[in-house]
Amino acid sequence: FSEEISGKLSGVAVKGADGKIIPVTTMTEKAGKGLMVMLKTPLKPGAYTVNWHAVASDDGHKTTGTYRFTVN
Repeated sequence: FSEEISGKLSGVAVKGADGKIIPVTTMTEKAGKGLMVMLKTPLKPGAYTVNWHAVASDDGHKTTGTYRFTVN
């Protein structure tokens, strides 16, 4: 991100094609401008959707987004 984000107010949800949420751990990267996501278990083949939100530390501006990926 272009601004430092609040790790406590930012996050990610990963969902499988069946709509079930995949357990993850999130943390801000060292410089505070990135969000890292670690999966708690390996992903099975299939389609996944990632919904993310980030809140700027300085002014509280919230940004959101969604992207999809497939594991073969």
